[in-house]
Amino acid sequence: MRQLWQQSRHLYHTLGAEDLPALLADQIAILATDAEIEAETDWGFVCIEAEERPPTLPITAPNRVYLRALALTSGRAPSRYVAELLDRAIKQLPPAPQGQLLIAYADADVYFYKGWLPSSLDALRTLPQAGMVTAMPMLTPQKYSTATVKWAKAQRGAKLESGPLFSWDDFWRHARSLGNSEEHGRTFFKDNKAVRLSYKKRQYWVGAAHFQFMARKRILQQVLPIPAEKPMGRVRLLDEAINALGYLRLSTAEWHVQHMGNQLPAADDLLDGSLAAPAARRARGASFWAWPPLRKLLQWLNGWTFDRIHRTQK
Repeated sequence: MRQLWQQSRHLYHTLGAEDLPALLADQIAILATDAEIEAETDWGFVCIEAEERPPTLPITAPNRVYLRALALTSGRAPSRYVAELLDRAIKQLPPAPQGQLLIAYADADVYFYKGWLPSSLDALRTLPQAGMVTAMPMLTPQKYSTATVKWAKAQRGAKLESGPLFSWDDFWRHARSLGNSEEHGRTFFKDNKAVRLSYKKRQYWVGAAHFQFMARKRILQQVLPIPAEKPMGRVRLLDEAINALGYLRLSTAEWHVQHMGNQLPAADDLLDGSLAAPAARRARGASFWAWPPLRKLLQWLNGWTFDRIHRTQK
């Protein structure tokens, strides 16, 4: 090989001859020999260095491969034999991991806190079987997450807990943004037990929400399109389809997003507190809009107009 290196007519290299032993031990090298000649003459050499995709690049980016050295003897045309050498070397590379395309969905009235993306990505990486992950604690009917419970019971290292584990404050903070009365919320909270999943030193709530989630594109392609005959018709179809295919529906233990809904939250509902003081100063002027009879009238008007649209759409 050293002789070929020294006598080559066409030579490319990004290393010295003294670096060859270490490079040959760690990287991919091809020595081409002409077997048709009785003396079996070496006519070409190539060495490539493979490097995994840097974590700063998207997961869909390929791994990197560098050409470190290439040599051809006299009489071997580069236009033909360089491609042959590279083709032989590339065939020795290990299969590249397939990248995954992820989709983050949210309704227009969802507020994102810092950290929502790393938290969602971590959940999908930890649980390849996850179908959708919502970045806030969710208490949902368990009939939409039976596949998650089934998987956890059969999965080694997974732990399920069921019972009154969910905080009322966490539940009501989200439920009232939907326009539900506290009486309705109390009834739902009492009738639906929370299920918590512990896996690989992480905790999740079993259940997700279709108003905000992150999912793998290949999984969504299996359930979309969702039929929509009228506005807000059968919004649970996505939840049902993900569960029916056996994928997990989970939500994070911490608040990374918040559903703002059709009403303004109280100042202390905001995690970052930056709006608390201005909101407090406006409290006196805003008291008119908080007057119960007026709020009741506006909520009725909102419900009536939506119902008219909902019924008339075909």
